[in-house]
Amino acid sequence: MLLEVYDIETLSNLFTYTGFDATNKKWYQFVISKWRNDSELLYSHLFRDKLWMVGFNNENFDYPVIHHFINHYDEYQYLEGQELAQRLYEKSQEIIEQEFSTIADRNKYIPQIDLFKIWHYNNKARLASLKDLEVAMCMDNIEEMPIHHTQWCKESDIDLILSYNKNDVEATYKFLLT
Repeated sequence: MLLEVYDIETLSNLFTYTGFDATNKKWYQFVISKWRNDSELLYSHLFRDKLWMVGFNNENFDYPVIHHFINHYDEYQYLEGQELAQRLYEKSQEIIEQEFSTIADRNKYIPQIDLFKIWHYNNKARLASLKDLEVAMCMDNIEEMPIHHTQWCKESDIDLILSYNKNDVEATYKFLLT
């Protein structure tokens, strides 16, 4: 079994996935955009070995986007990166607007561990964001999303988003170990 801590970022024309294989201590980053399309690599990555994915509020957001990507991969594999990034962004916005977006466990392709739910941060009395936890864990680097999700990204923005994405995964991993 492989345990991967992960997070995604969805912007109007850029999608990123960052995963940290906690079993082998290895980082993975995938980009889908006009300038780089790692969709085939990401798809293969998601179905390697016996993967279990760990995130923060991943059952309500990240995994439903990933699930959509997997469900539509036969269609999406032929799209240019920019169009695929835009479709994933549109799906992410639909998920955000839904009151309930969790995929039933029996329908998941990849088992999910959601630290947000395990620690009951989905309870109104305990509601906390990943940023709140970063402050509570006294992390050195607490970042806010550097680009608004509606902003049209430039190629030079990719490294900035990947860095932010990795920082969120580092925070999630630190919280997992807590």
